[in-house]
Amino acid sequence: MQQTNENPEQNYLRLQKLWNVQLHAGDPDQQQLRALHKALSLEELLLYDTQLDRCLTNLDARLRAARQLGFELPLPLWAGHYSEALLPQESRS
Repeated sequence: MQQTNENPEQNYLRLQKLWNVQLHAGDPDQQQLRALHKALSLEELLLYDTQLDRCLTNLDARLRAARQLGFELPLPLWAGHYSEALLPQESRS
């Protein structure tokens, strides 16, 4: 994925549009979708502190879309760290 000098919000919107275009192509390219997921996850790392609901909604949509196409996408580090922070202390053992 080529990085641009846009701010994270602009880059995130562009990557999300590319994800949707690829997803709705006649025969979506799994390798391209994986690369876009990775790039989107990196942008979400910059945005999730201020736009958590949006990031979680988009992540959920990507994970579901991949599953419907017959493959899995990895959970981004930011989502794992956030999930751990929400767990009660006794559940972390």
